[in-house]
Amino acid sequence: MQGYHGYMNLAEEYHLRKDQFLNEAAELDKRYNRIGIIRLILFLFGLGLVIYLGQSNTVYGAIAFFIFIVLIVNFVIWHNKIRHQQKHFEALAKINQNEINALQNDFSTFDGGEEFIDANHPYTFDLDFFGEHSLFQMCNRTVSVIGKNNLAEKLSKTIRHDEILQRQEAITELSHKLDWNQDFQAIGADIEDKPEHLSILNQWLEDQ
Repeated sequence: MQGYHGYMNLAEEYHLRKDQFLNEAAELDKRYNRIGIIRLILFLFGLGLVIYLGQSNTVYGAIAFFIFIVLIVNFVIWHNKIRHQQKHFEALAKINQNEINALQNDFSTFDGGEEFIDANHPYTFDLDFFGEHSLFQMCNRTVSVIGKNNLAEKLSKTIRHDEILQRQEAITELSHKLDWNQDFQAIGADIEDKPEHLSILNQWLEDQ
């Protein structure tokens, strides 16, 4: 009964978080669009002012042009940060939806690590550690090639008892940091990461 209540509380938390992040993303989208209109008006006004001052006085025109460029660049950077934050909240909402699906035994959004299937491995192949509906797919929340490879390696190797205790301690600590975990996932989801990138990095590191 306690497990059922724990499941319901977790599902409710994921639903609340998903709705919260979707609302945040929607508000930022509206804000982005409003500021986009203001940005266009300011650009046209500033450009007109620069042209007017340039025709009246070359020095004043040059100074106005410099100030105009600095202000526009900073405004664009600030404007784009709003869009980036919106995308971050959308990614957080998606992460929570994925966890809701996982609580319903739907792990299809998570990578099953099919490339790690090894028929010659002493236990991972027989126990379906990798592939669809595998242990790897249930555990996998990695957002990088390195992280994915590291998780596969840890599942594929036997470890000492003290190492097991250390991992359990680390997992217990992270389990209480849901905000940090999901922020990490959302940031990672925004980064394009492919196996060939890791290969290029390794080649660069080996280059004298």
